[in-house]
Amino acid sequence: MTNLFNLRPYQLDAVSQIEDCWSKGIQCVVCQLPTGGGKSRIIRQITDNYAANKKVIYLVAHRNTLVRQLSQEIAEADIKHGIIQAGAPFIRYRIQVCSMQTLVRRLDKLAEPEIIIADEAHHCRSASYMKILNHWPDAKVLGMTATPSRPDGKGLNDIFDRLILGPTMKELIEAGFLSDYEYYAPAVLDMEGVKVKAGEFNTEQTLERVDRKTITGSAVEHYRKYADHMPAIASCVSIAHSEHVAQEFRDAGYKALAVNSTMDALDVQRAIGGLRDGSIEILTQCEMLGEGVDVPAATCLIGLRPTASLVIFLQHVGRVLRKSPGKDKAIILDHVGNWSRFGLPDDDREWTLEGKPKGVKDVSKYKRCPDCLHPVLTSARVCPHCGFQWTETAEPMSRVPLEVEGELVSIRDVGDDVTQDLARAISRKAHNLKQAIAIGKSMGIKHTSVYTVWTKVLHLNVDSII
Repeated sequence: MTNLFNLRPYQLDAVSQIEDCWSKGIQCVVCQLPTGGGKSRIIRQITDNYAANKKVIYLVAHRNTLVRQLSQEIAEADIKHGIIQAGAPFIRYRIQVCSMQTLVRRLDKLAEPEIIIADEAHHCRSASYMKILNHWPDAKVLGMTATPSRPDGKGLNDIFDRLILGPTMKELIEAGFLSDYEYYAPAVLDMEGVKVKAGEFNTEQTLERVDRKTITGSAVEHYRKYADHMPAIASCVSIAHSEHVAQEFRDAGYKALAVNSTMDALDVQRAIGGLRDGSIEILTQCEMLGEGVDVPAATCLIGLRPTASLVIFLQHVGRVLRKSPGKDKAIILDHVGNWSRFGLPDDDREWTLEGKPKGVKDVSKYKRCPDCLHPVLTSARVCPHCGFQWTETAEPMSRVPLEVEGELVSIRDVGDDVTQDLARAISRKAHNLKQAIAIGKSMGIKHTSVYTVWTKVLHLNVDSII
């Protein structure tokens, strides 16, 4: 195969594996490649290879943004094509870039394709996608996705016959194709009791736990500390939440703008361009900068949306891992504890077409350093980032910082009668209850309050040694 488009070695290998599967009668294949790995380049190469043989090919996407990107990608390769989309004139080319919503309404009016390429293939279990695939059962199918799994845990093995794996995110970072990152965990948000539907947290209940002074105040302060004036994206729970967060950042002196689905597409593109030219420092958004949106200038992710979906988690962090001139490392500020559910972005993950049993939760292999806020392995006794040492008898999460009025305190819960200074002092300096009481006394705090923190908050016995 001639490498006309200067594909990277792993992209060439993926194209070769896809075509080899089809040649052996393996009809439906899905290729996994991390966000930023160049899935569209593989699609372009496959399209060009088979366009030369005058095949009818439909490239299908579920969002208008993706349709535009696919059209632009193959147009750059001088591949003539039409667009099947509401409002677009129909031109009878063999190759069509299709909106899934429009294609499903025109099935009986179109020529049967020999190849269907589905971008963001983890959506293929939707009723519309299944109607398309079932209407043309003899077509060869290629699905492209960074996450071959569904938020609801259902598998893709009843659609695809073979899973082709690309390099891992860690390998792409080490090879210099994706940006390295620093990951900070300023908060652990308790999502216990929040309902989960179709693999995601209930929006209203989530908003009640997130849109609070303790979280937004911390978001501003930690951005100032770790990523001051760097181009940033804030992931939010709702449009109202994104507008609130943007106002908080503007009040703090930053150039922040909320983007949402009610805005004109051109205005959204201008806002994204503002991150690149510096006219905007922070874009706050909800469901706007997900699949198919490239914002390589974004250096910092301000995570304010807790999610129960690995798919969404990797999409969000992927927005800031793309390489860009002047970007040294991406900064990820996880204010809602997504790291405790999914680990770090470049952890090794076992992708499979099989579904995940309902209700199965993975146990986090990380704890958080109370000094530098980096997630580290639970087995670590010394933080590799700052040198903080855990003693042998300390519980791994016994000193998890909690947001209190926008500040960090190294305890799980603090009553109104306990000051932040006391919490810091007894969690860092006291080796037993007697010493804790002495510290409290020196601060003018009653021993009963100290006892409450020691036994009820830190969950230590009266003779415990931290």
